[in-house]
Amino acid sequence: MTEQKHSSINNSCFLCILQNYKKLKHNTMKIIIVFLVQIISLTTLFASSPNKDKIYNDMIKKYGTINTISAICDDVDGGYSNIDIKAKKGNKYRIKTNNMEIISDGKTIWSYSSRRKSVLISDFNDDDADISLDNIFFNVLPNLQPISLKSMLSNNTNKQYILELHNKNKTDEIKIIYLYLDNKLTKIEGVEVVTNNTNVRPKWNIKKLEINKPISDSVFNFKTPDGVEEIDTR
Repeated sequence: MTEQKHSSINNSCFLCILQNYKKLKHNTMKIIIVFLVQIISLTTLFASSPNKDKIYNDMIKKYGTINTISAICDDVDGGYSNIDIKAKKGNKYRIKTNNMEIISDGKTIWSYSSRRKSVLISDFNDDDADISLDNIFFNVLPNLQPISLKSMLSNNTNKQYILELHNKNKTDEIKIIYLYLDNKLTKIEGVEVVTNNTNVRPKWNIKKLEINKPISDSVFNFKTPDGVEEIDTR
């Protein structure tokens, strides 16, 4: 009777140990499976993460060899909205805000204020084009070094990427450029510039951008309207 009792107890202990072992084995397998899934997910994430060098090269293929640009943008730093920019290689540009126009034919600059009914005429200076949106596209963009690519939320809903680019030419006024790209990494939605002057950090939010659209040279000429005062500093 005692032997049967001991046998019964031993069998119960064995069954308990077996059940615990099966439970431990089951939980261990669950942990291993979860761990493997996480490893696979991370591997897939890193494998599919956009590459800064590839994205920059794609940008150069699209924007690196352009002759004209037409854009509507907001100047965040200057507080201007819906700026109309038309530019052509050769330092030709026409920039229009609500009551101000700046026109260059590559030799002469006209700064026309319709509100003041006056136009300031001056010789073109290369320094005038250093920190401008058109100069960045025409001359600076192809000579940059990609540093990082980060994602962020734009307007709390849309994903946006920021491509950080450093100027290879250390003597230029422009040191760093941040390109704000759409969630497909195919379109430039904004440009921010860091200059040698730490107090100057222009930023443009680009609403519309067209490249290599034919623009007549007549767009970059200016004829003073009747009743407008000319201030010629040449």
